[in-house]
Amino acid sequence: MSKSKIIAFVVVCTLLATAAAGAPPPNPSPPPPPQPTPTLPTNCMGTISQLLSCVPFLIGRAGAPPADCCRPFRDIVQRPERVCFCHALTGALSRLISTPISSTRLALLPLHCGTLIPPSLLVNCVVGPVPPINSPPGTLPTIEEATAMEADDP
Repeated sequence: MSKSKIIAFVVVCTLLATAAAGAPPPNPSPPPPPQPTPTLPTNCMGTISQLLSCVPFLIGRAGAPPADCCRPFRDIVQRPERVCFCHALTGALSRLISTPISSTRLALLPLHCGTLIPPSLLVNCVVGPVPPINSPPGTLPTIEEATAMEADDP
């Protein structure tokens, strides 16, 4: 092959490679539809109140979460309202019930209830937004009232 034919071949191959690299792929797949943004609650009072049955376990008055604790906990973890669980992680729930919650028991709650906290929840707790609890005084029972309600349930 002559030198000019080799140069022409290299130039054509280079042009074809450059054109192929810049060309869109054949039959490009359409982009996935955008995921709907989950609707966050305006406040967390309703969600937090569903977890009150877990308080005896979280403060060390029960060896295991009561049966009526785990079902609502598992349900909440699967919904956008799980962001309200951040109030337990940040200590706001402890201040709300005026009783310290054990961080160890809080970490064990998902294990006892057979569920996992999505890692994205921890990110949401840090970067937000987290709706406020919005608890008017007297709307949540005291720990003694919550414990009494637990004892009254069969």
